[in-house]
Parts: sequence; C-alpha cells; structure tokens
Amino acid sequence: MFITWLFIALFGNVFPAEVHHELVIRVTNIQNTTGLPLLIGVYKSTDGFPGFHKSSYHKKVIARSSEITVTFKLPPGEYAVGLMHDINENGQIDKNWVGYPTEPFGFSRNFKPKLGPPSFNDCKIDLNKGNQRIEIKLL
Repeated sequence: MFITWLFIALFGNVFPAEVHHELVIRVTNIQNTTGLPLLIGVYKSTDGFPGFHKSSYHKKVIARSSEITVTFKLPPGEYAVGLMHDINENGQIDKNWVGYPTEPFGFSRNFKPKLGPPSFNDCKIDLNKGNQRIEIKLL
C-alpha cells in the first residue's frame, strides 16, 4: 500500500485524462414557455440519426423561456444534433399524415428538411479541434 502511494505521489497519474470538448447549444424560437420538455440528442455517425431515441448523448431540459443554452462535454469527433419540444410529453416526435413533425424541432447547422429527414452529413459538426458553440432555431 505504501509503495503504491509513494509511486502515485512521485509520478502522479501515469494515465492521461480523456480529452473532452464542450458543445454549447443555444436553442432559440421556443414558442411554448410553460415548462414542457425539450429533448436534445447528440449523435455519432453510427447512431441512427435523426431517430430521437438513438442518440449517444441526450438531455431533457424544461423550457421556461424563449431561448435556452445547454452544454455537453464530448470526446473529439463528428456529431449531429437533433432536438424536439415535446409539447404533449409523450417522449416522441408526433407527425401529421404525410410524416412532417407537428411538434417544434430543429437540427444542427439549422438544417431544414424538405422531402424527408436529414442525413448525418447534412447536420454534421466537427468537434475534433476544440469547443464549439452552435445555435439551433426551432422550426
């Protein structure tokens, strides 16, 4: 035990700490500020983007103002962000008969889908070189 303590005291932690970068997401255009959840997913390329329940990292934030800021600490890599304002609190994005979302939603790079959901590459952000700040306007 003493030898272990002495080794750590003299040489410190020989295993480098894992590098993480901050992804700061500012969400704007929140229309309903009555305290309903905003579901935010951060996806790696293999996660099945934009399926809201397939993200590697996620947060549920209560929306009480027209804009909020959320921070994720992530390993370096490429990511995409998808979010939705769960107005009826059922944990999923509701859609109309043609498949377009009926609840507010948004994607990184403020991608606006036209004839279907975006691809990972449409919304990709690079977190390899350091911290990133992005803004997503709810549609």
